[in-house]
Amino acid sequence: MQRGDGRWQVHIRHTDEDGQSRRYTVYGSTPKEARAKASAVRERLRANLPARDRKVTLGVFAAEWIDSTLAASDRKASTKAMYATMARQHIIGSKIGAQQLDKLRPSHIEAWKVELEHRGLSESTIRSAYTILRAVLDTAVRDRALAQNPTLAVRRPRVPLRRRPT
Repeated sequence: MQRGDGRWQVHIRHTDEDGQSRRYTVYGSTPKEARAKASAVRERLRANLPARDRKVTLGVFAAEWIDSTLAASDRKASTKAMYATMARQHIIGSKIGAQQLDKLRPSHIEAWKVELEHRGLSESTIRSAYTILRAVLDTAVRDRALAQNPTLAVRRPRVPLRRRPT
């Protein structure tokens, strides 16, 4: 259906796993473009993925993760405190924290790793920050805020083994 502003729109109706009826609307500058976008949304729904990734920033989602998922985990209190501190310093407090989840790509994560290196952080700190970011984004996938975790396409930082002098 063509809108008054000249764009074309397609409505998609879907019943989610809770039995709630949902309606998604996609827009395109041509009917073909609108149908293609609608087809992509239907494919995601068929694959049991969210119709769209959430438009919340990674920093906001990470803060929610600290207050909910991390707080509810069975990790030791000292580990929870360290994860929360590192998430606040290296995810929420960095450029990547301002990135919206629906626009987050593996290249953003690689640039973030380089940013951490330029800040002079140790290899083990960078690896820990990456592990925490991956946990945050795994939760986003689990909670259907993201279709897939972009950290899976980025190589995990390595920490070289150091031999003790004998």
